[in-house]
Amino acid sequence: MPLKRYKVTIEFVLDIEDLTDERATEAVRHYSNFAEITRSPEHWQHVERQRRLLDALLRDEDALQEYVRNEAAGLVELEVGAVTDRLGTTDRDEEILARS
Repeated sequence: MPLKRYKVTIEFVLDIEDLTDERATEAVRHYSNFAEITRSPEHWQHVERQRRLLDALLRDEDALQEYVRNEAAGLVELEVGAVTDRLGTTDRDEEILARS
């Protein structure tokens, strides 16, 4: 049983764009081995798989909703973990502790 339940509602807008070769190249430009990655057949196989996934999701609204929900839940889990890791380490935490 949880100590306390806290409900958070998140609203956001997603702009879904086509996955062009240029976008796929730009997505890996920050890696030091960028040129090697973009020459790799595996990279382009992955890009093609992502294009097929995007196409399938855009044709199936229910699948798109489920996919977005799962991705958002994963981001929230990461953030909760980050918050938990920081508990008791900030000046704000000390202010809260001083009031109790």
